[in-house]
Amino acid sequence: MIDREKINSLQPPSVSIVIPVSIPDNIKECLQSLRKTNYSNLEIIITVNNSSHAVVTKITADIKETAEKFPRDIRFKLITKCAALGYAAACNIGFRASTGQYVIFLNDDVVVSPNLVSELVKIVEEEDDIACVQPKILSRRNLKMFDYAGAAGGFIDIYGIPFCAGRIFDVIEEDRCQYDDIKDIFWACGVALFCRRAVLDEIGLFDEEFFSYMEEIDLAFRVLLRGYRIVFAPKAEVHHLGSATTTKLNVNRDYLNYRNNFLMLLKNYDANVLLGILAPRFFLDMINFLTRLHQGNARLAMNIPRAYSDLLTRKLKHALRERASVRGLRKVNSNYLRKRTLTSSIAILYKIGGVRYFQQVRDLMPCVKEE
Repeated sequence: MIDREKINSLQPPSVSIVIPVSIPDNIKECLQSLRKTNYSNLEIIITVNNSSHAVVTKITADIKETAEKFPRDIRFKLITKCAALGYAAACNIGFRASTGQYVIFLNDDVVVSPNLVSELVKIVEEEDDIACVQPKILSRRNLKMFDYAGAAGGFIDIYGIPFCAGRIFDVIEEDRCQYDDIKDIFWACGVALFCRRAVLDEIGLFDEEFFSYMEEIDLAFRVLLRGYRIVFAPKAEVHHLGSATTTKLNVNRDYLNYRNNFLMLLKNYDANVLLGILAPRFFLDMINFLTRLHQGNARLAMNIPRAYSDLLTRKLKHALRERASVRGLRKVNSNYLRKRTLTSSIAILYKIGGVRYFQQVRDLMPCVKEE
């Protein structure tokens, strides 16, 4: 008789890969790279979503054709929705259909290294307090350069402005393994986000009010406030095309980043922290607004007041309701967040202080300085 319990005990932990897909351009290359993975006990859940039935049909056909060439032990689930769901909702739907002990949320314009899954599992299995892991994210356009999204791990400044090891605003560094010693980070990028399922069951999934952009940083706040850690795995790599989907779908990324960033701050920061940062943050945003107007880019400038207006008229009730939920999750105080936060303004350091590289600010990051 076959001892199935013994066989199961020899298997590595089950991993689900959740991939939202809205356009047909990139998913084939993504899946072809996943075919080369050296990890078993894997399932792939793809959430196809687009308001066009013809596009959904095209994407579905491409996926089925590619999936037929996969090893039989990799399980596939295909979910189709004739609606533009946004990244957050599409990931949540995929997660609810998944069964893995661990879950990777993966963009469809990513190609992965064969050891990606095994490296991520190895990292998270080392310590029980690790909830999320980010691989090194490099560019598909220039393979030696970090990608804008995620790079070598995400951080935020005192006013909630995100930046990365390897990328500050539009200055992107070449990967020379200069950040391979970093472990703890503030947020892991949604381009390739590895999560412990039990923690997501505990803190909740992506906030679908964000639609797209910064939902992973909002999730990171809840992970950290619950007392868990988010870490960077330099030996695991993906290459990302960057903005491939949002550009094709004509998504206003700049507006969503402003609106969602404020929504995130209102949801997650203590009242005393908010009181200390809202006025300076508003001042910095108004300077940016006036700078854009002065440069003759009125359309881009109007994204800022539009984001404020949308937040106050359509999202404020949601933010206040979620604040109560986040308070109920807290197991640590604000010092746990401050230890992972740049205590200065990254915008002022960039514009006035001449800071262009993460190496110039890493000593101001307590969680990095200690490593």
